[in-house]
Amino acid sequence: GQSPADAEVNYLRVVSSLDMYGVELHKASVKVSNINDNVNNSIVELYVGVCAIGISVFQNSTKLNTFPWDRITKISFKRRTFYIQLVKSLVSIDFININSIS
Repeated sequence: GQSPADAEVNYLRVVSSLDMYGVELHKASVKVSNINDNVNNSIVELYVGVCAIGISVFQNSTKLNTFPWDRITKISFKRRTFYIQLVKSLVSIDFININSIS
């Protein structure tokens, strides 16, 4: 067996390596048009995660992308559109709604 202190340290060592450790998730939906599959305006549910590393985008518990804080120059909302401006590019994701999950 382990002492409670050792068990806690081992637990934190394991969970700190997980993608979702320390991430505050916010539910979002995005309209996607896929020309190849002839699907127009299908809605995909995503989660936007805010953490110490930066902003991450998840779909079905899978991390799709991470935008580190040192690469983000501006974050803004305009109506239902969420923008993340990076040092050398602009990435925009058109969200239908954003709800806190906590």
